[in-house]
Amino acid sequence: MIESTMSASRHWDQEADVVVVGYGGAGAAVAITAHDEGSTVLILEKLPADTPTITRHTPNTRMSAGAWISATDETGAASHFEAMAKLAHETLDEERKEVIRVLAHNLNENEPWMRKLGMEWVDSGPLVELDYPELPGSEFLIVHHAKPSGAWRGGPAIFKKLTENVVQRGITVCWETPALKLIYEAGEVRGVLCVNAGKQISIKARKAVVLTCGGFEFNPWMKENYLRAAPVYFRGNRANTGDGITMALQVGAALWHMNCTSWRAVLKTEDLAFAFPQEPASDVIVDKRGSRFANEKYRGHAFGYDLIGFNSGTLKYPQIPCYWIFDNQRIKIGALAEIYAHCNPPGGVSGPDFYEWSKDNEAELDKGWILKANTLGELARIIANDPDNEGMMTSEVLEETVNKYNQYCRTGNDPEFGRPKDTLVPFSEAPFYAVKLWPGSTSTQGGPKRNTKCQVLRPDNSPIPRLYSAGELGSFWGMLTENGAGLGEAFVSGRIAGANSVLESRWG
Repeated sequence: MIESTMSASRHWDQEADVVVVGYGGAGAAVAITAHDEGSTVLILEKLPADTPTITRHTPNTRMSAGAWISATDETGAASHFEAMAKLAHETLDEERKEVIRVLAHNLNENEPWMRKLGMEWVDSGPLVELDYPELPGSEFLIVHHAKPSGAWRGGPAIFKKLTENVVQRGITVCWETPALKLIYEAGEVRGVLCVNAGKQISIKARKAVVLTCGGFEFNPWMKENYLRAAPVYFRGNRANTGDGITMALQVGAALWHMNCTSWRAVLKTEDLAFAFPQEPASDVIVDKRGSRFANEKYRGHAFGYDLIGFNSGTLKYPQIPCYWIFDNQRIKIGALAEIYAHCNPPGGVSGPDFYEWSKDNEAELDKGWILKANTLGELARIIANDPDNEGMMTSEVLEETVNKYNQYCRTGNDPEFGRPKDTLVPFSEAPFYAVKLWPGSTSTQGGPKRNTKCQVLRPDNSPIPRLYSAGELGSFWGMLTENGAGLGEAFVSGRIAGANSVLESRWG
């Protein structure tokens, strides 16, 4: 543990009751809540502010599709989350059950809180868009989507409204001010050492520091050592490099959920630092040999677990990478990947974290991101020549896989993986295409362990005085999450951390 002894002589460059490290959805929720409870708030943000024409501030909330979850009955919602935890073989002791109960209770408050902020949304309705609708309690959960705000939609529309509320309250945001470490004196967290304009400055937190600086999606060492496979690629905030984890460890925090993320399949190219999410396919996804290995109409936030299995016989990851195979019918439908340009200000210029996928996919074909062949056999040979495939793909296996799949389409029954009948669309039109997919996601879930007050905990479960966390940094979620759970929890944990941090007495 790093402890300073400079309390009496330390010069404080700025101070506030509550200092929030990280300005995303959770950070905004903390700041708004703490301000409305009568405390002064200062937000430290690593990234620069937007310009009138370019988006430079890219928290995961803004990069998301904008789905968030709420509960209509906290007891029913808690039963759903407990069922998810049992599926993941989590230890459901009283501590974990209490975390689930508090999460469910506060999800019940998401709608009125969002309404208070002036947010408008569209409901998906009960059982719609949930990843686990068959589990008990699913009827008490609703996935919401933000209504477009002018040219803004999805996550950008949500973050636009959060930003408006922060600005209306006069909350100060210190842009381009990355935190270096927590100032820990006299057995408690008293501030943050950070950098601004090339100089180290000390920020005094009279009541508490709240860490909301995201996960470790773009920290190669942490990904390799904490996640279950490699490589793993993310599409979120490139400033999420595990800073909060490092700072919390330095003051004695325990960690949890470090090997968890909302695993998906993503498309990653060498040209771009970030990945594109691949939405549930209408065709087939095959392993390196060319065989199907899962239901392609997968549960959006768990499919990555199918990808990361290691084969002890071949000593390989047979699904890293895997390949999305489809015919000309799919290419004509439209863009294969989510378009990021909507994250920019209306009329804005794309920045380094954005790429607008062409509607006809022609630009991506020209770049070589999409492979194309006149026959499945030829496509298999092209894939086999890709170094990542290690020569494992064969024409015979891929052709047999597609022929078998087409037979399932004709009978309306997939006996291998139970894919729904209405999603079984046969291959019928050449040419054929392939896109390489990797395990990935938008966010990680691991970080400092926290209690139901969002206090950061030591290994003995005692709270570190005056230190809180919210959002994906030490998320309440474990191995499995629901659709909309990331944003839903960001708002919940942000409100909890904000409300409890202001109850601390001022020091000094």
